[in-house]
Amino acid sequence: MSNLYPGAAAVLCLLLAGLATVLVVGMNQRRRRPSAPPHWTGEVQNTPDLHDRPPGPQWQEGPQPGEIWWAEVPFADGEGGELRPCLVLRTHRDRADVLKITSQDQGRGPRYVALPPGDWGGDEGRDSWLDLSGFFRVHNTAFTRQTGVCDEKTWWQVRRYHETGWVP
Repeated sequence: MSNLYPGAAAVLCLLLAGLATVLVVGMNQRRRRPSAPPHWTGEVQNTPDLHDRPPGPQWQEGPQPGEIWWAEVPFADGEGGELRPCLVLRTHRDRADVLKITSQDQGRGPRYVALPPGDWGGDEGRDSWLDLSGFFRVHNTAFTRQTGVCDEKTWWQVRRYHETGWVP
């Protein structure tokens, strides 16, 4: 058979090597953390001692991860802040890390996730977006009232890019 097709063995070897490369690359891709949205500016941070449930009964009061609250959220430049809805990512003893919610049209923004209207206590007829680009640290006294809970699909998307839980 090798006399009829002198290059067949070489072609077969190349095909097998290519297939092996595709399989190895594909398996490595599955093990990696999901890639960030295009133009992502934030980093996934590893938080030491992050718990998936409250460390004690005193942690049951106040903001909890996955809840949506109105709070005085600082501006990005650190100069002042405004009362706005936000999603709680992590809680600490006296503060929480939150993502801000905006009603400014971000429908095409890669770092934004559309929130289902009305599910979280927002205006029924108004679209809202969750800004995934970075979290803000807010003192517990800045929270005014809980307005809802993040839906499961959105919470899953948030957890792809941010760690969530309780930090003792």
